Amino acid sequence: MKPSEISLFTPAEQTLLVATEPARLDTMNEDELVALLGRVRRGRNKYSDMHRRQGAGAVRAAGKRFAATKSNERTMRKAEIFEGAVSRVARYVSRTARANANEVRERRLTDARSGRSPGVTSAERAVKKKARPANAKSAKRSEEIVSGKRVGATSAATKRSQSGKDSRRS
Repeated sequence: MKPSEISLFTPAEQTLLVATEPARLDTMNEDELVALLGRVRRGRNKYSDMHRRQGAGAVRAAGKRFAATKSNERTMRKAEIFEGAVSRVARYVSRTARANANEVRERRLTDARSGRSPGVTSAERAVKKKARPANAKSAKRSEEIVSGKRVGATSAATKRSQSGKDSRRS
C-alpha cells in the first residue's frame, strides 16, 4: 500500500491494515491470525458491498455504466487494498496451521514410536468422567427407537403409493 493511500482510511482501519504487514504477522499465533482475518474480511466486505451499491446508484443517475465508473474509484481502491490484506493474512493463517499440524503429527509419531499412548492421559480421562452428567447413559437408552413393525409399515405404505403411481402411468 502506498503512503498516500493510508489517508483514505479511518484511524481504526489504518491500525487494522498496519497489523497485516508481514513483520507483524510473523509474531502472531494461529488464533490471533484467524481473528485478524475475520476483521479484515469484514472491512473488505464493507467496501466491496459499498462499491457495488454506489455503482448501481450512479448507473441509475447517469444512465450509462461508463459514466458511473469514475464516481466511486476511491471506494473501489479501498476494497482492493482490503482484498490484498485478506490474501496476505490468509496466506499466513495457512502457513501457521500447516506448521502446527506438522508439529502435532510429529509429536504423535514420536509418542507412538516410544510406546506411549498418543491419546488422552488418565488425568484427562478423570476430568472428562467427572464433567459428564450422571444420567448420560440412561439418556442414550431412552432415545426413541423405531420398532421393526413401524419400519415395515412405512415400507409397505411406500410400496402401495408407488404401485398406485405406476398403474396411472400405463
